[in-house]
Amino acid sequence: MDLGIIWLVFLLSCFVWGIIREVSRERSKNKAAEETLKDFDIEKEKEEILAIKNDFIPEGMQCPECRGILKVRRSKWGEFYGCSNFPKCRFTKKKPKS
Repeated sequence: MDLGIIWLVFLLSCFVWGIIREVSRERSKNKAAEETLKDFDIEKEKEEILAIKNDFIPEGMQCPECRGILKVRRSKWGEFYGCSNFPKCRFTKKKPKS
């Protein structure tokens, strides 16, 4: 066989093995990601986030006009409670200074 052909076959085989190695690495990464996400429950996570969020809203802080939730808002005059249904509801309440 011609030395040029042997050299070409060698280079092509190295190239193919490099591609196979990269594909194998990507599959390993994907498998690790799948294992990590296998136990992830989006509904459970949403419930936990909502529970944490509700801890930061003082109890009884419902808008007396529309029953929306009063949220802490900021303005150039300071913090205040504003209705979550703004702009439909424009109820505000001054936040006591802590």
